[in-house]
Formats: sequence, structure tokens, C-alpha cells
Amino acid sequence: MEKIISNKAASFVSMELARYALERADLRASSILTAIATTLGVTSSMG
Repeated sequence: MEKIISNKAASFVSMELARYALERADLRASSILTAIATTLGVTSSMG
């Protein structure tokens, strides 16, 4: 029983770390694209 709980906890932590990494990657990609658009003089109409 203890092993099952431990596995569930490890699985939960793994999912949270993956979610955090994806959020960070998304933010980084957004800022890179914004920088490129700014450099090229492109304005976003998406607000």
C-alpha cells in the first residue's frame, strides 16, 4: 500500500514538473517571437 502511494506521489510530482517546464518553454517562445517581431517592425493585432 505504501508503495502505491509513493508511486502516485512521484507520478504527481513528475506531471507538475512537466507542466512547469512546458509553461516556461511557452513563455520563452513567446518572448523570442515578440523580440523577432519587434526587430522586424511587425506589430501584433492580437493584443
